[in-house]
Amino acid sequence: MSFTPPSSIAAGSPLGGPDHPALRGALGLWPEVFGLAYQLTGCRDHAQDLSQEAFIRLTRARRPLDGQSAMRPYLFRVVRNLLNDEMRRPRVAMLEEPSQTVPEPASSDPAEAMMAAEDRAAVREALEDCKPVWRAALYLRDALDHSYREISEILGLSEDAVRMALHRGRVRLREKLRDLDAERCER
Repeated sequence: MSFTPPSSIAAGSPLGGPDHPALRGALGLWPEVFGLAYQLTGCRDHAQDLSQEAFIRLTRARRPLDGQSAMRPYLFRVVRNLLNDEMRRPRVAMLEEPSQTVPEPASSDPAEAMMAAEDRAAVREALEDCKPVWRAALYLRDALDHSYREISEILGLSEDAVRMALHRGRVRLREKLRDLDAERCER
């Protein structure tokens, strides 16, 4: 997924405008920020909107953030806060399009490619059955390799709550995958 910064980014922003090296470095975080937003929302379009807003807010930050290591937690917190703000607002019925999938590289063996696609679909389906906070914790820990402390800061939870979310998410994921595998074997 690529992201083009809005042309309206002011040259006077702490990042110095769209061509500033710090902003280009921050854009390298797009896949992680989008991934977190997607795990929290379950909707590609909504995740993209949250991610773009997080990057726009990064350009408006009052103080410059040095390097990706400072920008990553800032962007993750912004995504989490934006979503929390949305949850507090009165709900409006939202029509959601079916989620689109990113095409995976084609395998040279069609049977292998089909099994891999089925496995990805099963994991996606199992993850959809998990609570958003469990999905986000699993994504941050297992896909992005964040520490419990980092996840607690990003999600605004205690480290114990992060451990519990990971445990519950993994248990639910295992149960759901076992059920899906049993269904597949019955066919």
